[in-house]
Amino acid sequence: MAGRFQFSIRFLLVATAAVAAGVAAIRAFEPTAASILAINCLTVLFATAAILAVTQTSGKVRTFWIGTAIVLGPAAFFSVEWVWSVWPHLGQASLSELAGWFEDASQVWPFWCFAPINGLAAVFLHCLFAPRPTPPS
Repeated sequence: MAGRFQFSIRFLLVATAAVAAGVAAIRAFEPTAASILAINCLTVLFATAAILAVTQTSGKVRTFWIGTAIVLGPAAFFSVEWVWSVWPHLGQASLSELAGWFEDASQVWPFWCFAPINGLAAVFLHCLFAPRPTPPS
């Protein structure tokens, strides 16, 4: 029985581009309002995509997305709260106030690191404890 994953050059190029973008973003990160607003908005977007993926998939793939959504859900709430509390003050706040707000907002990145790991752990637990399907006779 063949799996759903098939290696292709397209997949290799997309994966390489994603890793390169991640490494470049980490190396060139400076906490500006635009970069932190972007990462918070991406957190909300990816959490929403994970929740939608839970509803559209089944089996081990669904388990992965459930594990990912469990971690990114609270991160999305934190991101929305940060954006709503800081956005009105960006024009009037001093640099020291903005530095404190940016320090708080930069706490979202560990969720990005932990979410896929939690999804993989959920798949591992699913493999250990989920009932095995009965073989057809």
